[in-house]
Amino acid sequence: MSKIAFFAPVYRGHIVATESLVEALNKRGHEVIYYAPLQYQELIQNMNVEYKQYPNIPSLEYLMVTKLPPTDLHARLLRLTEGAVNAAKDLIPLIIEDCTKESVDLIIYDNMAIWGHVIAKKLSIPSICSTTVMAINNETIINTGEGAVYTNLPEFIEEPFHRLQELYPSDISTLVDLISGQYSSDIILYTSCYLQRHSQYFNKNKYIFFPARYLGEELPANNSISDLKQPTIYVSFGTLYNHDLDRFIKILNAFEGTEYKVTLSTGGEEEVYNSLLKYNTNPNISINLMLNQTTILKNTDIFITHGGFNSVQESIYHLVPMIVMPIAGDQNFIAKRLVELNAAKTVDSNLPIEQQISGLVNDIVKDWDDHQASLLAIRDSLSDVQNMEEALLRIEEKIYNNSYKDEL
Repeated sequence: MSKIAFFAPVYRGHIVATESLVEALNKRGHEVIYYAPLQYQELIQNMNVEYKQYPNIPSLEYLMVTKLPPTDLHARLLRLTEGAVNAAKDLIPLIIEDCTKESVDLIIYDNMAIWGHVIAKKLSIPSICSTTVMAINNETIINTGEGAVYTNLPEFIEEPFHRLQELYPSDISTLVDLISGQYSSDIILYTSCYLQRHSQYFNKNKYIFFPARYLGEELPANNSISDLKQPTIYVSFGTLYNHDLDRFIKILNAFEGTEYKVTLSTGGEEEVYNSLLKYNTNPNISINLMLNQTTILKNTDIFITHGGFNSVQESIYHLVPMIVMPIAGDQNFIAKRLVELNAAKTVDSNLPIEQQISGLVNDIVKDWDDHQASLLAIRDSLSDVQNMEEALLRIEEKIYNNSYKDEL
């Protein structure tokens, strides 16, 4: 069949989101090569594909180790644009020759791995942008106002894109381009039309909805609450926005005087983990450095989360209602959509966290059956085999159309 190259960013969650697609392409006989940082070698090799390591370069290391500032918006956005462009400038000359040698038929690149777009354009290889977050585009911004914060930015934030264009042909000129991938003729979204917020603004001729995330896995038919008075609660804010100790402490304070059974993960953040171990005196709260989230969710009643799309979809698949505390990026859009679909409650950022958690937990417990029905409806939309098949055919059509042109 054909040879498909995936270009990953530096974020684990973006790679995890592609697993089902990679598996499906494998089953259809396509050869997949996955380029990614060394730390994800085992994760990718477990997908039964060929792993290729990105060269060790400072710009890529910077992206991996530098935490995104959660409160300073302009600093965070500059970190994204500069980081993506600098990594692209360094990586392109180092891996473009390898792509040529491999005779790649299609490049699928994460929206943050813009070097994949540039390489595809330079080598005239068909490409598809892979967007693993809750998508936005110019249409959603114009018609709803959501995402407008990414427009009319200070010039210095988008200046790195101009520097990239001086070296390589690129269609990326704005932050919205980077975040949305809207410059691409084809964009994969790892969700369903039902879950995607404002899906009416995502033309199916351009957007490929690939909703299947748990192919072949046995999923629970329902999720019965373990104990009305002592629900089991899991707390995690992922691995990118997990360094805010104050946020975790407020969560612990919110559980004072309750009988909830709480499992908390700091997502590998050791300094926060050690501080919480010293601070916590509640025997019902277990503090953990890192946990297998899918395993934990199988025995969880309520998930307190930042609203990252991977975490949310894992929670949906296990029919676990959520309390969402969005921090940055697409998390606000995700939280709003989950509330619309009755799958979650959200914390009011204008009120103290400590005063809200217990009430939100009680609200979820009280309306448990309604939340379960809502979660099941979303999960059904994410398990649509027909939509998955249509997405795969669209991807293959991209390859075959290009092959036909070559023959002519």
